[in-house]
Amino acid sequence: MRGNFTGILAGMLLLCCSAKSTITNTNTVPNNESTIKALFIYNFTKQIEWPTENFSKPQFTICVLDDREMADRLIEIVKGRKYFEKPFEVKNIKKTNESIGSQLLFIPHSNGKKIEKELMELPQIGLLIITDEKSLPANYSSINLVEKNAQLRFEINHPLVKKQNLKVSNNLLKLATNN
Repeated sequence: MRGNFTGILAGMLLLCCSAKSTITNTNTVPNNESTIKALFIYNFTKQIEWPTENFSKPQFTICVLDDREMADRLIEIVKGRKYFEKPFEVKNIKKTNESIGSQLLFIPHSNGKKIEKELMELPQIGLLIITDEKSLPANYSSINLVEKNAQLRFEINHPLVKKQNLKVSNNLLKLATNN
């Protein structure tokens, strides 16, 4: 069990490093907080399965709520990559309802609590919502990025993920801090 966990961590690190080298080649700063969070978000897409009914569009869409820097980092990371056969599309949006029809919505901590009511009006199936609040916002966040012991980690809201009809890999579940 311990060796398997070490292998999982090594795999995640390798994925981050490979994405990091891609970013370095695009003349950006690879170690800033937005880049690290964007790498986490991209790697989550590899560990989650969305319902088939969420794939009527020709692309896999990631929406970022009002954070141009994060959207730019994600654009750099996903450039030329695909979610299965679908190319990634990244949108910086101003309102949560602009994320309808997308597969993933990232909400930076500066927006989380202010828009909780708007989030309750979004479709409950197939939209992965990722936040970076100090503690997991139980009502709307599927994955929450948190800093623990000076490292970026994540929490998974199991009941909400199940309600959204998303399947999270066991590898990702093992790496979550709330397990």
